[in-house]
Amino acid sequence: MVGLDRLHHVGIVTEDLDGTRAFYMDVLGLREGPRNAFRNPGSWLYLGDTPIVHIITNVPRPSGVTGKFDHFCLSAVDYQGWLARLGERQVPHQTDGQPGGIRQIFFQDPNGVSIELNFAGD
Repeated sequence: MVGLDRLHHVGIVTEDLDGTRAFYMDVLGLREGPRNAFRNPGSWLYLGDTPIVHIITNVPRPSGVTGKFDHFCLSAVDYQGWLARLGERQVPHQTDGQPGGIRQIFFQDPNGVSIELNFAGD
């Protein structure tokens, strides 16, 4: 039977590999991990033992707007802690809430990719 299991990863094309990698490691707390020997430089960033962000550079694709792609979202805990973390790192962000108690924080990476953090009952 055909089916889906989970989101595997998000790929981000950048001209600033070091800056993008630093942002995701410093702001989101991801860690760099093993990456196959692709022909283009890049980095795999891991949440625990799972690679979730693939940063790619030197790819002949147009930069700028990301077409129909709007954002990616991560489940998170410690809403106040995240607000403090983003403030300490001077990352501009917005907050929102949804019916049912979900709180959200929105911000962008250095490439303009939008990131959403969701906090359920936090």
